[in-house]
Amino acid sequence: MSNAVAEYNYVDEAGNLLFQVVRLEPKAFRQRKPDGNGGWNWKLGDVRRVPFKLPELIEAVAAEHPVFIVEGEKDVLTLNALGVVATCNSGGSSRWRSEYSEYLRGADVVLIPDNDNPGWEHVNQIGAQLHGVAAHLRVLVLPNLPKGGDVSDWVSSGGTREQLDALLDKASDWRSPSEQIDPDKKKQKSKAKGLEDELIANLAKLPPGIQFAQERKRLAKQLKVNKSDIDAEVKAYREDASVAPLYGHWITEPWPEPVDGDSLLRDVINRFQRQVIISDDNALATALWTFLSWVHDDVATHSPILNINSAEPESGKSTLLGLVSFLMPRCIASVDVTEAAIYRAITRWNPSFAIDEFDTVLVSDDKAALRSVINSGHTRGTGVLRCVGDDKIPELFPTFAAKAIGMVGRKLPPATLSRSIFIDMRRRRKGEQFEKFKHVDDSGLADLRRRLCRWSMDNMETLRNANPSMPEELQNRAADNWWLLLAIADLCSGVEDFGDKARVAAGKIEGKADKRTFGILILVDVKELFDANPKMTAMHSATMVEELKADPEKPWAEYAGGKGLTQNRLAKLLSPKGIISQGVTVLGKELKGYYRHQFEEAWSIYVS
Repeated sequence: MSNAVAEYNYVDEAGNLLFQVVRLEPKAFRQRKPDGNGGWNWKLGDVRRVPFKLPELIEAVAAEHPVFIVEGEKDVLTLNALGVVATCNSGGSSRWRSEYSEYLRGADVVLIPDNDNPGWEHVNQIGAQLHGVAAHLRVLVLPNLPKGGDVSDWVSSGGTREQLDALLDKASDWRSPSEQIDPDKKKQKSKAKGLEDELIANLAKLPPGIQFAQERKRLAKQLKVNKSDIDAEVKAYREDASVAPLYGHWITEPWPEPVDGDSLLRDVINRFQRQVIISDDNALATALWTFLSWVHDDVATHSPILNINSAEPESGKSTLLGLVSFLMPRCIASVDVTEAAIYRAITRWNPSFAIDEFDTVLVSDDKAALRSVINSGHTRGTGVLRCVGDDKIPELFPTFAAKAIGMVGRKLPPATLSRSIFIDMRRRRKGEQFEKFKHVDDSGLADLRRRLCRWSMDNMETLRNANPSMPEELQNRAADNWWLLLAIADLCSGVEDFGDKARVAAGKIEGKADKRTFGILILVDVKELFDANPKMTAMHSATMVEELKADPEKPWAEYAGGKGLTQNRLAKLLSPKGIISQGVTVLGKELKGYYRHQFEEAWSIYVS
């Protein structure tokens, strides 16, 4: 390009070109990859992303030399000229990917911020991801930089390698922003907050009466607030005191700064793919659903069930469900549940659920009540009516909550199938590696929870007003299930177009998930019978049942709990569609059966 002033090659471990960052004048950056024909493709797509100067980075880590991380390629080359190893990520500040951190496991890392807010945000984002990964993590602040200045400005102003080494010796360890608050101010703020909490707690413990009223009035004056504010704090304290969290990780402090959705979504996906064998499409859908769980109560109209599914045991189903459970807000993880436990837990804690070993739970005849609770929870505002207390007073219990289930096979009622997004898991192939998950909370999961919490707080209003475009293949309940996931994907699109990727994933996942009811399957299979004999205008019921049961790939031989399809059961499946058996003559013999034209309207509606 005529206005290109610099080209920076990003290569793999062996030095093979993956993609290139091009600096333009006036200042702008674009990325491109080889098109295989001697030219360039300006869309990176799924090309592998790596840190800049990867081979040198790997050698430095192996030799236990410090690795400097700066904000841009020009700064990397500036430091290289001083004889030190440096790297950066493509795309500018706040675009560090979690997979880059693996190259720096056990390394001595030095972060150099540009002298502006984005520079510090970039350093803190990388620091948060390298904390616990790098063996040593420091921040080197360059002196006398102009506003927005960087290491290249520092060197051009006379900075030398000797001065850099001296500054490195004095560099302090990286600390999270929440730890960087002035200790005295932090102590004073904490002390004041503790005093307020203690005063409210003491008031809340008083019984109603004159003493409570006097103390309420005095406290409002002392804290310089309205008495209604005191009432709200007392009410909140009493509610919190009566409903303690079940687990420590339910208490999630939001991330201190705004969170980039693009990098957060990548980090959640990478955490899943680090510890289970899962396709990119399924990992993206699971991550988007995890985001949904954080905005569920405030934004969602429909609550799709995340169904983590496998054809065989030992396919990573429980591991993925365990990871998801630690990333959801106020999640109750269980391997068994009753209908009353669900709706009473929702009333008490307003939790989300991760329920494993759901293999055949809902198909049992004695689980009708549990089915109604699970299925009614798909739509906001619905619930189940139950009589409570000695007086049997009817009470409506809410059932709207984020639910993830794990199961082998797909033995679910049709109504539950249609309310689910299926994540298909498989056993690992020989040679496939993953990191063992210990099924306990860890700092990485805690940081992701905090970032999810902050992202959800900052983006709820945007999601309420979202109107994502829906692929044509997503209709009716499938569109309801994917609506909020696609809105989240659009909002998180940045370096990667997660919106497009999510729509492709949705098409693939829904295409594999056969959610048709027996009432629709019978229409499909009867159509196949008539289509196989185009000249046939009618068919006896007995012949139809016999041919349907003869196909071993169809469900009809084992229909009705292994009893098989009969003429009576066929009639019950067809009658809701207005298709009623009658006397038909076939080959000169009149028996009960069906004419082809009786099916035409139902086929046009239910069979594509």
